[in-house]
Amino acid sequence: MELKQSQSWLEQIKADLEHSQSQLHQTQQVLEDSQSQFSQNTSLLSSPQKILFYYTGLTNSSQHFAGSSSAVVTLATELAKTDLFSIHITGDYIRDNETYKGVLFLPLPDSENRSRFLSIYDVIIFATHLQAFSQTVKTPNQVWALHLHCWDIGSVELNRVNDFDRVLCLSELHRQHIIQQGVLSKKVSVLSNIIDTKKFTKQPVERKKHSLMFAGAIVEHKCVHILLEAFSNVLQVFPDAQLDIYGSATMWHEGDTYERAMRTKSLEIGNVYFYGSVPKTEMPLVYSQHSIVCVPSQLESFGLVAVEAQACGCIPVVHNSGGVSATLLEGKTGFLYSPNTAEELANTIIRVLTKIESGESMGENAVSFVTNTFDTEKTVNSALELIQSLINSKTSLAHTNNTKMTEPSFNVNDIKHLLIDSIRASTVKHRVYALISKLTTDQWLNLDLQKYSAKQENISNWFDSVSFLNWYAHSFKPRNYLEVGVRRGRSIAQVLVESPDAEVYGFDMWISDYADAPNPGPEFVMEELGKLNIKKLPTLIMGDSHETLPLFFADTNKPQEFDLINIDGDHSYDGAKLDLEIAFAHLAPGGALLFDDIRHNGCPELGPLWNEFKAKFPDYIFIEDYSGTGTGIGFKPPFTKIATFLLSQDKSIYASKSQVSFSEKRLMELKQSQSWLEQIKADLEHSQSQLQRFRTDTVIN
Repeated sequence: MELKQSQSWLEQIKADLEHSQSQLHQTQQVLEDSQSQFSQNTSLLSSPQKILFYYTGLTNSSQHFAGSSSAVVTLATELAKTDLFSIHITGDYIRDNETYKGVLFLPLPDSENRSRFLSIYDVIIFATHLQAFSQTVKTPNQVWALHLHCWDIGSVELNRVNDFDRVLCLSELHRQHIIQQGVLSKKVSVLSNIIDTKKFTKQPVERKKHSLMFAGAIVEHKCVHILLEAFSNVLQVFPDAQLDIYGSATMWHEGDTYERAMRTKSLEIGNVYFYGSVPKTEMPLVYSQHSIVCVPSQLESFGLVAVEAQACGCIPVVHNSGGVSATLLEGKTGFLYSPNTAEELANTIIRVLTKIESGESMGENAVSFVTNTFDTEKTVNSALELIQSLINSKTSLAHTNNTKMTEPSFNVNDIKHLLIDSIRASTVKHRVYALISKLTTDQWLNLDLQKYSAKQENISNWFDSVSFLNWYAHSFKPRNYLEVGVRRGRSIAQVLVESPDAEVYGFDMWISDYADAPNPGPEFVMEELGKLNIKKLPTLIMGDSHETLPLFFADTNKPQEFDLINIDGDHSYDGAKLDLEIAFAHLAPGGALLFDDIRHNGCPELGPLWNEFKAKFPDYIFIEDYSGTGTGIGFKPPFTKIATFLLSQDKSIYASKSQVSFSEKRLMELKQSQSWLEQIKADLEHSQSQLQRFRTDTVIN
């Protein structure tokens, strides 16, 4: 009987053992699959996407970069600094592989290999022309962008405009011109050239009072012949004037026939010196030694030289063609002239030299203008935002199971905290203080000046409507801005100083002595903005916003969506509700809406009203600051713009948050599989122990 019971027990243990072994095999397979899947997806997520820049005129770094080549290389190297992408460059004159400032330069492949070469990249940015790739077929899910460094779009590029996910222009003026040439407005964006204002600064050298200079390729298009003829006229008024010419025909890969003719002509005039091409690193010193830089080109889409010169305190005199007017403040930081004749150029140069003789200094204005308008960080952030949004609109990344990757998902609470920390930064307060200290004071501005003083200990513990507008305009450069409740123009000033190309509309009734302080009206607002050297003034609309806003949006020629909206008008419940309903309806995707005074003691109904709209738009991100009278902000999805900005500020934050929805889930599954395996192993060892003990007992018996 005992033997039969033992045999029965043995059979049961064997069955349990076989079941456990089967479970172990299955679990090991699941674990291996999970580990493989996790490893593959982690590699996919961490692998940087590849971006290729192509410009026909690019060379290796052994030759000096200038003009469009310099602009392309600068943008590429700045993006490489972020470590977010793998950046490559190719061009018709690149002969050798080389790594330059984190960017890999590659020779242009043979024509039969170009399609395969291009297909490995996620994003291709063509500078001005398709040229060598004009016959290349675009790969599905690939991003193509055309960054125009010429004033006009070429016929080849216009014929293939549907292949471009975005056409990039150098200014809003340039953008409007390209739209007139037949490119859909929704496809055209602005991405300015980068000016490194840390390198292009005034150098500690003597600036010669009557010194002129030219910098660029010495080719007929640049009209050096007009400059030389004009200079001969200048010498009649300022006989000690000197003209220094930097550059050569080789910068455009052209013959030197024209250059040799100009050198010969200069000998007849006198006081003209040719220096050839100089490294870009030496140009800040060159600009700082001269009073005037002349740009007599037949046509310029931007005029990089004019901006670099202003950054170093050198005043540009520029032929008014193409998009050059966007690069200076006429009569304040530089001078435009037209027509492009020697007589007109000479007259302008003489006028500027006379101003300099009289002691009028425009150099500081020029430096300030460039620093505020062409900030490197702004442009790089704009480029990052643009590239990421284009990538997210494609299916360029896929998991091994062919599922599409979507826009990185952030935990809403995390993104709120990160946004609030960024907006509250002391650097924002310092920018605001520097700006408002130039404006006409009243009792409210005096309080603001005290609040924004850098000496205040808790300056990073709050934000308000003014600091938010400054932060947003500085970080994202909105295309347009709508404000209800302009009053003295201090909020509009924040946007236009930080985003000077923005199209701005302000609505107000300009009630006299509003809020117990003088409220002079729109003329006063324009005067205040003039103190800040704002070039593109806003459109101010006087009247009741409940009437003027519907009329405004009824006009389809007016913008129908705004990147940034500020509602600070009627403070009654019904009036504010009407303004907010219109504002939310016309907020652009990815845009931000500001609502002020959500905890104002005199308007207690505004807080509950704000909460009503928060409940009405649950897909938005809302943040508030309850210091002072309270400020509420709503961000409309998608949140690519915000995500990209946070990424540029702290890549580690982005990586940990954006991948949580996939990576942490897979890691949890992996850990569960491991835990299950350990339990089965323990059960198996226990069963094996029981079996061994039973066998021992059986032998003994």
